Amino acid sequence: METWFVKSIVATVTIVPAFIAIPFFKFKFGIDPLVFLVWYFGAIAVAIAVYLGMGGRGDELVPPMPQLAVIIAIGIVFGALANGSLFQAIGLAPNPGLPPVIYASSSLVVFFLSAV
Repeated sequence: METWFVKSIVATVTIVPAFIAIPFFKFKFGIDPLVFLVWYFGAIAVAIAVYLGMGGRGDELVPPMPQLAVIIAIGIVFGALANGSLFQAIGLAPNPGLPPVIYASSSLVVFFLSAV
């Protein structure tokens, strides 16, 4: 089985608790989905940095400055808007599974744009 496919299945299964936790924390503890997002992605960043460091790839954490600036800009503009909207939508939707399904339709756009 292809590595990318296995990793996709792992990602699909392991994202479920996070998507369920967003409305749970909102309604049970009054934690805004955007606050959840900040700590969730902060924990992800730390965990992946530790993973890279433990694998001897810590020097890859800081790419060259022009590329790093572009990555940060993409995160600030597109990542923040996309994920902020998604996490808020999950907290508001009648079923927390609906927004990720709509969000995942972006894969079709990426698929077709990648073929160009």
